[in-house]
Amino acid sequence: MNFKEQVERDLKEVFHNTGEHAATKEIQYGGDFFKVPAVLDNVAVADRTQLANDNADGICAVTATLFVALCDLGKTPRQGATIWVDGEEYEIKTVGTEEGELVLGLWRLDE
Repeated sequence: MNFKEQVERDLKEVFHNTGEHAATKEIQYGGDFFKVPAVLDNVAVADRTQLANDNADGICAVTATLFVALCDLGKTPRQGATIWVDGEEYEIKTVGTEEGELVLGLWRLDE
């Protein structure tokens, strides 16, 4: 087995294994629905920058990183698109691929 094959095996059998590291996530993107193993990591809430004359007190920005196998979605999502993860709507801010894995930087507003 070569290095790339080992990495693919480890992604599927360890990192995307719901018994080890991942959790089953319901993902909606581009009109398609997926129930796949994924990791939603670094979910962070931060006060958002409020503009002058902005009356929306109590609104904060939520950022997260989603790791999911490219083969599970079948396509690479595009930056700026909307994606739903477990019923929460996010905007895709960054898109990266690493050895068959999608790494999506997500963002949304919340109360």
